[in-house]
Amino acid sequence: MPDQEDLVRGEELAGRGMRLADAGDLHRALPLIRDAVRTVRPHAAVDPRAELRLAAFLHDLGLVLAWLGRPAEAVVPIAEAVAVYRRRLGGGGGADPRTVRILLANSLDSLGTRLAALGRHRESLRAAEESVAHHREAAATEQVLLVLELARALNNLSIRYADAEQHEEALAASREAVGLMRRVPGTERDDPSGLTHATTNLALRLAKLERHAEVPAVVDEALRLIGRLPDPHPRSQLVSLAESLTWLTWYLGGEGRLLRARSTRRAAAALRRRTAD
Repeated sequence: MPDQEDLVRGEELAGRGMRLADAGDLHRALPLIRDAVRTVRPHAAVDPRAELRLAAFLHDLGLVLAWLGRPAEAVVPIAEAVAVYRRRLGGGGGADPRTVRILLANSLDSLGTRLAALGRHRESLRAAEESVAHHREAAATEQVLLVLELARALNNLSIRYADAEQHEEALAASREAVGLMRRVPGTERDDPSGLTHATTNLALRLAKLERHAEVPAVVDEALRLIGRLPDPHPRSQLVSLAESLTWLTWYLGGEGRLLRARSTRRAAAALRRRTAD
């Protein structure tokens, strides 16, 4: 039987590590989560609960490595977590398959993002598509949180399609993501970041396909949402939004929509100032 003290210690280490990571102290977080993985790994082969905890800690480890700008290293633990969840989803072991499916979907979504950062777009797209398939099955219950998770995964899938130059598919996924978020009451209040990023992505997808008549209203909505983003906000997300607005500024200027181009340029500059604070 596994040493329960090791499992408890692993939970404590990982919890401390992720709290530090959430506070931006990634360099102190990393060794704690590595220790959590090392503490629990010996028990994973004999205890299904320990195996699931190991997968969770591996996923956390991959996230912290990615946030440190080390995507190649991040892929390894996240891929291992995916393998564990996939095996457990098919093989039982006492865990609720609905819970395992959601954990697998989230890990696949993370894996897709890390692979995309390495330019491995075909693999990234496959991971994102599988993630959405699992999220879609989980969201069939119509639970609000699961619907929002599906929307988030669809928004990421849209970006993966765009990376692969599949722009029609990217637009379809983006439309569905925004539609799901808008369907859930209180999304703008409770998840302003998710709706902001999804709406900005929709503006990009429409512009890429030259849906000129639809772009302005979506840009206006994105700018309104960006202006309401709470502080603090993850720096990487602010940078991503600023880059998207910079591209939209160029697009709108080329379409002769100079006032909107000026508004997007100012919003991008404001986001960059926030990243410098």
